[in-house]
Amino acid sequence: MHIEVSGKGDDSMVMLHGWGMHGGVFREVLPALEDRFRVHRVDLPGHGLSSERELTELPALAAELTELLPTGIWLGWSLGGLIAQQVALQSPHRVQRLALIASTPKFVASEDWATAMPIDVFNAFAADLAEDWRGTVKRFIALEVHGSDTERRDLRTLHQTMLRRPPPSPQALASGLAMLRCNDLRPGLPQIEMPALWISGRRDRLVPSAASAAAARMCADGTHVEIRGAGHAPFMGHPKQFLAALLEFCQ
Repeated sequence: MHIEVSGKGDDSMVMLHGWGMHGGVFREVLPALEDRFRVHRVDLPGHGLSSERELTELPALAAELTELLPTGIWLGWSLGGLIAQQVALQSPHRVQRLALIASTPKFVASEDWATAMPIDVFNAFAADLAEDWRGTVKRFIALEVHGSDTERRDLRTLHQTMLRRPPPSPQALASGLAMLRCNDLRPGLPQIEMPALWISGRRDRLVPSAASAAAARMCADGTHVEIRGAGHAPFMGHPKQFLAALLEFCQ
């Protein structure tokens, strides 16, 4: 698994990207983090420079990451946030603080969880992936920035970021969607005792801000910060607000 390590800080930070992307997506906020942390950016299996690997099921992936990465602050964006939550549940002694960006413990809506993507919309998206995975990834990227007040710039940046590394494998994309569809980590959230920060974008079209707020309330020591003009990638469109919230949390 490809892991990039940079920074001169004494404390470690692990950064896990979202579906279809790679660790390079955090590039814009990296300089500010490198001043304080030894940053470990992961290309998840089947993504970026780990494209020869397959994306395993959530518990197995969390166990593997725990073996490869240091104790410290674990940060996950979207799908990466789901993985970071699983790491915190399986190996709480390895996670000093948990930062979840535009993430949720349950990505698909149900009768008791309305603040999520409807299952029929999710299934249609998965069907489109089987027909045209490249086109589906492009549409997903457009949804990630849709609604943000920096939408056009963010869309251009995400496309440019994608091209810097090999594309994700179709198998990893499909298994990543299955991971999002099948997992519900809500029952475990009260067991997460380390400080947990949930950052959301008010204009997020993929993970409603209300879902992050609800998840924060389920944690023993959860905090929710909403960035008003942001969509699904607040660290990209609103880096100053994002860094202000994250660095204050890490003090």
